[in-house]
Amino acid sequence: MCRFIKLMLYGLAFSLCLCIFVFIFAMILQQFRMNAEQPTVSKPPSLTIAPLGRIVGLEKVIMWGEIEEQSSYTLQKQIDHLVSKYGYRGEHRLRGCNLDHAWGYLSNTPCVLLKLNLALNFEADTYSERRSLPDAAPSALRHYMMETAPERRSNKIWASCDFVTKNVETTLSFVPEMYYDADGLFTRENFYVDPDTPENETERVTHEEPGFRRVIGVKFHNLPPNKHVHVTCSVWARNIPLDYATVKFVMYRVDPNAHIETLDVLYDEIDMHDN
Repeated sequence: MCRFIKLMLYGLAFSLCLCIFVFIFAMILQQFRMNAEQPTVSKPPSLTIAPLGRIVGLEKVIMWGEIEEQSSYTLQKQIDHLVSKYGYRGEHRLRGCNLDHAWGYLSNTPCVLLKLNLALNFEADTYSERRSLPDAAPSALRHYMMETAPERRSNKIWASCDFVTKNVETTLSFVPEMYYDADGLFTRENFYVDPDTPENETERVTHEEPGFRRVIGVKFHNLPPNKHVHVTCSVWARNIPLDYATVKFVMYRVDPNAHIETLDVLYDEIDMHDN
């Protein structure tokens, strides 16, 4: 009888240990289970531009003007193609770039769009104080953050563009703002409860596809004719490496009535690389 009781106790102990082992193993599997749409480690987003321009040597050149009329039309179509994906919301967000209905390329206020590409379920670790920005951040971004109210600085992925060679007359501005709102930015769709829903009504839910919020415009002013204007643009968050989110390009406005020596050199380079 005692032997039988011992065997039962051993059996119960073994069953209990087995259950604990299976439970722990199941928890580990659940923790590390791969999901096709939600990778274990989210890669940071990359940064691209529109229009694409053309490659001349090692430089990406966005060139337009009276001589390059067809090129100007191509640049506009490239921007239209990107913005059209987002419908009215995209057009409304970037309307400050398109006052001449040519994205500024007919009024010497050309826009280049900065697009943060989708990194599904990525969560940005953002800067809310200018003192916390890395040393590489330009002074224009620090000044912008200083002028932004503290309550509006949270959860923002900041953007900056800087000229490699400074020119007092040439400036740039951002449309609509110098940042991307990181709230729900890297999802395919979001659903929000409308806070203005009356108490006697069922809560209204707003549906959003946030892709249009991953695009901002950089608007250039007073670009000199027939000169290479080198530009570097970056976005800033603690967990977005600069090499992922920095683009460099050249703005080049063609004016046949201005000094054209530099233009001849540029056309020679284009002919050489197109052959």
